[in-house]
Amino acid sequence: MAEVIRTLVLWCPDWPIAAASRAAKLPPGTPLALTDRGDVFACSSAARAEGSGGGCASGRPSRAAPP
Repeated sequence: MAEVIRTLVLWCPDWPIAAASRAAKLPPGTPLALTDRGDVFACSSAARAEGSGGGCASGRPSRAAPP
């Protein structure tokens, strides 16, 4: 009998945002963009609605959603 190999893939695109929001105790719906070396690698739906997006330079999100 052949061995069956099963694979499960889970994609959580906003996981870094959820973890950072919880760690910072931010209220739900707060615009949040996470950067690495000047580039946005994750942003919340509220931040995306205000013009932030993955891959853009970090200056743009800070202008769109100031701290």
